Amino acid sequence: MSITILALCYEWLTIFKLALHPPIPLLGVVACCLCLAGSVWRNRRQIRPTRLDSWRLGPLVLVVILLLTFGLRLYQARDLALPAWVDGLHHALLIRVAAETGQVPLSLRPYLPVDQLPFHWGYHTFTAFALQVAGVPILSTLPNAILLQGQILNALTTLTYAGLAQWLLRRPLAGITAAVVVGLVSIMPAYYLSWGRYTLLAGVLVLPAAMIAFQLALQHRTWRSVCAAAMVLAGLSMIHFVLFVFAGVWFAVLSLGWSVDPQHMALGDSKRTQSSGAWWKASEVTVLVQVGILALVLALPWLVVIVSRAQIGAGASGTYIAGNNSYNAMPTDLLWAANNRVLLALAGCGVLLGLFRRARIVALLIIWSFLIILLANPLLFGLPYLSFITNETLAATLFIPCALLIAAGVAYGAGWIQPILPHWWPNLVASVLIVIGLWSGWNMRDVVRADTILATTSDRMAISWASTHLSADARVLVNTVGWLADVDRGSDGGWWLLPLAGRMVSTPPVVYTYASRTDVMAIQRLTSHLRGLGGLDAGQVADLMQAEGYGYVYATEGGRQFDAARLRDSSRFEVLYHNDRVTILRLR
Repeated sequence: MSITILALCYEWLTIFKLALHPPIPLLGVVACCLCLAGSVWRNRRQIRPTRLDSWRLGPLVLVVILLLTFGLRLYQARDLALPAWVDGLHHALLIRVAAETGQVPLSLRPYLPVDQLPFHWGYHTFTAFALQVAGVPILSTLPNAILLQGQILNALTTLTYAGLAQWLLRRPLAGITAAVVVGLVSIMPAYYLSWGRYTLLAGVLVLPAAMIAFQLALQHRTWRSVCAAAMVLAGLSMIHFVLFVFAGVWFAVLSLGWSVDPQHMALGDSKRTQSSGAWWKASEVTVLVQVGILALVLALPWLVVIVSRAQIGAGASGTYIAGNNSYNAMPTDLLWAANNRVLLALAGCGVLLGLFRRARIVALLIIWSFLIILLANPLLFGLPYLSFITNETLAATLFIPCALLIAAGVAYGAGWIQPILPHWWPNLVASVLIVIGLWSGWNMRDVVRADTILATTSDRMAISWASTHLSADARVLVNTVGWLADVDRGSDGGWWLLPLAGRMVSTPPVVYTYASRTDVMAIQRLTSHLRGLGGLDAGQVADLMQAEGYGYVYATEGGRQFDAARLRDSSRFEVLYHNDRVTILRLR
């Protein structure tokens, strides 16, 4: 819940024109730690060691899985000097803005002409807050912070989904199984590193808390439980809107008469509990309405921004409501990547075992997954695609239902044959799961695709030099390549000059598409022109810079448009910086 609460704090402080600047973040963390210590001290006599049936080593096994996953994630990121691919670049810019202003990055000025940015920013404020608490230089440590924190959050998904599986199924073995699947067997969320999908990662991490919080609200039906569920739901909408929709679908499935006492739904008890009543029970609907209204109030400023920027039709910006057939097509390479075929087959076995045991939680998970698939494919009903829920996102989050259904299958299967097993069988099963995880994890040790690595250590050194030696108003030409439709991206580390050095570049981060139509068209005019150019000679580059008003060029060895070898010896340029890969030149 901490990430969601922090997002809510940033939202409302921004509305009241307040800001979080050092040392306030550090003082806030210290205050929270003192409150936590006081709470533990007051309740020290109520704290007892938890015994998980015969799984006395269950917590230790989860810690081992967490450490193995974290070690694997660090190894997978070993060769990255800067975050990979496209998304990491605009994440860095939003984090920089949030850290500098102490507020939500709704405006990206002076870096980009974007106001009222409708881009979920919960992850960015969380990372900016962490940088402020650490008290480190933001710009020099920002790339490392994104990479390291991203791998920490990625590893922590093992615990959140272990907790969700154990909560839903009430079996320690289910939690361990889910942790192994998420951390060591599934290609996702490990592949988020190569994709730069850090906002999606944060949403994936928080989703289990939302699913549990709402079930607690239905179970206890107190204002405390309702407020907790509403806070998680509202905060999740700011972290990742698609995962917010996933949580909303889960809430609806539970509320429409499918919620039962956790003890019974896990064990396959076909009897309704006294609290669940009819399929449409007023008390359950009341909880749904209470959570929904409170979440709406908490997230109202953010939702107003989204609604005010929404546009009818389809386009390059995420503000458009409708999608299109090509953008929403199912990416089969992601759907069947790595172990996904095996995971889907095992999830199918889990479905069969769960239905055989008449376990309602398995039925709930199936209905939940089916409804989400329908949301991503409204074309089945003759409706247009939605731009923010795509089949690509479904493929990227496929591991969530798979992990839960596989955990159900393993837990029910083990319970079925438990009478014929020796007393030490839990330790044997845990050992087998860890061995499978180690074998699978080793096969996925190189999860980052080479073609998504745009920058190297040489680029990072050049950018560091540019941040101190180029004038603040410097405008730099960088190599450009096509990306999605009419949106182009940088093809090397020069693209990172804006978020890290604060220098204007010819191809800005792709969030420029949220600017006004006039500004977007002006940027795309130049980027589309650059995209169509091959390697230019020194004279052509100089003429282009004079025509477009750029004084500097970031050239790399074999650069797509700006090849350092072609420009260094020209009398029209002055070499300001040079290393083994990058040359920064000024037009004479």
